Amino acid sequence: MKFATVFRYLFGEKGAIEEVARARESIWVGLALVLMAGVARQYDQSFILEAPEKWFLGPGIFSLATGTVLFAFLRIAFLGRFRDGDLPKPPIWEEWKSFMSCYWMTAPIAFLYAVPVERFLSSIETVVANLVLLGVVAAWRVLLMARVVSVVSGAGYGRVVPWVFMFASIELLTVTMVSGGFERRVLRAMAGLEASPEEQLLIRMTGEVRSVVVCLLPVWVVVLCLQTGETIFKPKERLKLRSFFTETRGRLPTGSLVVMFGLWSMASFYPQVEQYNSYRLEQRFRAKDFIGALELLESKGQHAFAPSRPIPPKLNERETYEEMAGVLEADGLVSRRWYSEYFYEKLRQMFLIPPPYYFDGDQSSAVAKIFCFLWASKERQAWVRKNRQIIEEWLIGFESRIDNSSSASKDARECFEDSIKGILNR
Repeated sequence: MKFATVFRYLFGEKGAIEEVARARESIWVGLALVLMAGVARQYDQSFILEAPEKWFLGPGIFSLATGTVLFAFLRIAFLGRFRDGDLPKPPIWEEWKSFMSCYWMTAPIAFLYAVPVERFLSSIETVVANLVLLGVVAAWRVLLMARVVSVVSGAGYGRVVPWVFMFASIELLTVTMVSGGFERRVLRAMAGLEASPEEQLLIRMTGEVRSVVVCLLPVWVVVLCLQTGETIFKPKERLKLRSFFTETRGRLPTGSLVVMFGLWSMASFYPQVEQYNSYRLEQRFRAKDFIGALELLESKGQHAFAPSRPIPPKLNERETYEEMAGVLEADGLVSRRWYSEYFYEKLRQMFLIPPPYYFDGDQSSAVAKIFCFLWASKERQAWVRKNRQIIEEWLIGFESRIDNSSSASKDARECFEDSIKGILNR
């Protein structure tokens, strides 16, 4: 198999589809492309040693499962029912290999995920761009698989599209329900935390897509019922489908695959250095080693960290207040340059976000420490007075919530009241 065949296949060229479906080496080429697609998704999103399963194991298992289920769905509901009985019936294992070869060969479409939109777009624009890329990749793969099934089986394209779209719709609904997004929203609501603007946009757009899919599902069901009913009144010979099977054996395009792997390795090198720095920084924040975190930040510089992973402290998280207090406490022990400006902007953004509905003892104590540390130097006092209005508005919400929080400690309340008296001249 020539690597040019893969390129022609991605655009639905009939000869390339037939070659991929029949060649025994196609399944290994497809699997290699699936693993490379995992690199395209993750090279600028996570450090490889941090979560290697996201790079290779996850994409391989997920595509194996979805491809096998799609094969079973089409074979039972469509291809097997209307197969041409005059043709030899290949073993199901051969059918599966041929189908998975075609399914995995669509993996290069996912290379579009490699576009580093985080480097030149804002966080909100990045969410929109990634969703657009996701939509393009998903639509391309669905339409291409419908084309593949049509070419291999001999069925009309219009007959195949509803079956593939039906499966894709069910898959999308299943993935969005079990992927953890719903669980995360429930936990946030229970903790009284508001979602970040990026999360709100993602949740809203995902919900809108899910609503459209739910509305289209009855349409696909009706179309498929009409197609099935049509066969009752027409001779079965009018619809004789061929099976997926492999019959030719060629050479793997080893050279092309090695070159492609080398190119991905080179493209991933610098982003992986950034991801490693971000991973080390987040580890230090999780370990509450704030002095070590500030030393790492100052030694590396702002542009040494991954754009896809915001530099801590992260907003809209349960740990936000504790991390803010920890940085303020460690800030006086480490020489600070660029991070100081970044941190105080993050602190200002924190005060623009309404406090959570409930505070436990650790959170209320962390808030008290923030105000104690803010009153520790004239430079910080000047910053507080500059942002007095937003801080006062935040404090009104905080006081109402901490009064209703039975877990707020007495020491935290006393420290909080003493510190804000000096800050706001109460």
